[in-house]
Amino acid sequence: EHYNHFTKTFPQAKFQDVTAWYESLRLVKSGEEIQRMERAGLINGLAYEEIVCATKPGARHSDLSKIAEAAVTRLGGKMPFPGHVGSTPMANPGRSYPDFYPTHKTVSAGDVVQTETSAGYGGYFTKIWGTYFVGEPTKEYRDLFELAALVHDTAIKELKPGMIGREAKKYVEPIKKAGYTTRAPLVMGWSTYNQPPSVGALDGSPGMFLERKEYLDFVFKPGQCVDILAWPTTPDMKKGLWLGSTCVFTRDGLKELPSAPVSKLRIVRV
Repeated sequence: EHYNHFTKTFPQAKFQDVTAWYESLRLVKSGEEIQRMERAGLINGLAYEEIVCATKPGARHSDLSKIAEAAVTRLGGKMPFPGHVGSTPMANPGRSYPDFYPTHKTVSAGDVVQTETSAGYGGYFTKIWGTYFVGEPTKEYRDLFELAALVHDTAIKELKPGMIGREAKKYVEPIKKAGYTTRAPLVMGWSTYNQPPSVGALDGSPGMFLERKEYLDFVFKPGQCVDILAWPTTPDMKKGLWLGSTCVFTRDGLKELPSAPVSKLRIVRV
């Protein structure tokens, strides 16, 4: 609408598309911007902790989402969308993605719970993709969680500035070797909503969120903020889980911003 208004109002003027330049400019954060990212991460981590602590058999997904929203607001932050919450029985799973708009469905003993929360401060946002269990996880789900934790933690440990996007693909290979697929790239930009890069997809995966081919030669630099998401699922997406967090590239490597320890196995006792 703005574009149409200005081109009609000033028909003799020449307009230049600067979107790519602007996106590139804001990818590298200043120290002040990273401080806001860190504060957003703290807020998000505390909100996620309140969701986990409030989870028990009979708790409604919608109520857990509202708890996260209330926590973020109380702590001076902002959520760009409702917290996603969903659960499914480990014995007969039917999903590997939470409710985008949480319903009044309730949590039960023996469920695996998935959440996706985003909290921001001063216009800068972090994300947490969390998975935890209501009661002891089955061996299959424990193995699946350990697989996701391995992929998530290894990527954070080994990704360095100067590496390029296509080098991220090797970190999702353990998912393929274990007989699973994944529906999203391992590395995705997120700090002022979606932004570059989007890389680290599993070859042959029927991605829900596709790897952007133009980012395969994207160079990671200090000050860039990205999300690391490990999301192993079965091809039909009826079984799976995810672990993800927002990180910042430093001069030495990739640093996880303050948030919930997503790769730590969490069990709600029943």
